[in-house]
Amino acid sequence: MGATCGYRPSATWRSLMAGKGVLNKGVRRSIGNGRSTGVWTDPWIPSDAPTISIRPSHIEIEDEEVSVLLNEDATEWIDGELRARFEEDICTRIKSIPPNPSQGDDRWIWEHDSKGLYYVKTGYRSLMLETWNQFNHGLDIDEGSTMRFWKRIWKLPITSRYKVFLWRACLGIIPTVDSLERRGMVINEECGMCNSAPEDVFHALVDCPNLQLLWVMASFDYSSRVYHANILEWLVVEAAEWSEEKLVALAVALYHAWERRNNKKFANEVSEQKSYGHGWRESWTSFKLKGLEMAQQIGKTHVIVESDAKLVIDMLKTPCNQASTLNALCRDILSFCSSFQVVIFN
Repeated sequence: MGATCGYRPSATWRSLMAGKGVLNKGVRRSIGNGRSTGVWTDPWIPSDAPTISIRPSHIEIEDEEVSVLLNEDATEWIDGELRARFEEDICTRIKSIPPNPSQGDDRWIWEHDSKGLYYVKTGYRSLMLETWNQFNHGLDIDEGSTMRFWKRIWKLPITSRYKVFLWRACLGIIPTVDSLERRGMVINEECGMCNSAPEDVFHALVDCPNLQLLWVMASFDYSSRVYHANILEWLVVEAAEWSEEKLVALAVALYHAWERRNNKKFANEVSEQKSYGHGWRESWTSFKLKGLEMAQQIGKTHVIVESDAKLVIDMLKTPCNQASTLNALCRDILSFCSSFQVVIFN
């Protein structure tokens, strides 16, 4: 933890050093025998964030080891030694985690993992929590619901471009006029689609009058949007009750709403609005006609149907009676595939 970047470091070492700030926010010493951890030089006291205690003036020894606070076999804290050095609340925190002599020497652990192990996933999450909390400030949502929503986004059965865009839209980091002006740029423009309101992320993707036909034509009911003014708040509060298909259709619709906005702004092209719930049916019907019909025409009897949408493949492998556009589409595909001897879905 005390390593430095050094002179002419490699790209790998520079990357490791860049991540040291993340580690500093979550690593502390786990006490075994207490012989390799400094009382005043290492983060070892349990707290919300790893901190190094400040040595009080009446303690003259600067390099004390934690072992001086333990009994002879390092199984218990010596209450008198703790009280001579720390305030009552710190003593309570120290005694909340008994020493563990069975582990042998002291070791570094990662606070954000139950086993004390560091993973890139938990490091990323701890780093992003601060950012997420900033964006959540003042919103009617709690941290637990927000974390469940983030996990759900990355498990959606759609390509990464839609998931990443939905994530960016929720965080408000789409380069709208409002976002760019908050970064210091002087633009002084209204929404390029309606020319009647400031363009923030929610307006550009959801609330613009020019987009309302999209929501009217949608295969699902997104009317709850009118009770919110922030995409993240809307989805965390409302989408917990939505089907996976409904959330997927929204992610695709928001992505194309942004593409439509950019075409108008940079190429002065205005494309027609359409329901992207029905777009699934249109795209898969095209697949059925062009792909399977071609296979049938050239006399193929064994076909493999592949897709990057796990939800679709699961519904094709295990038909159900769910009343949805996607399920009706899957039934159409299965009906068409009955003309082949062997069909494999991957």
